[in-house]
Amino acid sequence: MIRKVALIGLGAIGASVGEQIVGKGYDFKVVADRDRIERYEKTGIFVNDEKINFEYITPENGGVMDMVLVCTKFS
Repeated sequence: MIRKVALIGLGAIGASVGEQIVGKGYDFKVVADRDRIERYEKTGIFVNDEKINFEYITPENGGVMDMVLVCTKFS
């Protein structure tokens, strides 16, 4: 059973995907480095003009997840 979910890549697609998971009963976290987390918390993350309150973890503090979603650019 999937309970713990992490997201890597909180850009436009990642934020949209994450917004649909938050509040749905999963232990959902966004993985980012400490500097990026501070920036996200200061400026906020908005999807369709609505601020989404994501929870953040660093890679070092992540622990074991049941599923990891990777939403990054492909070059």
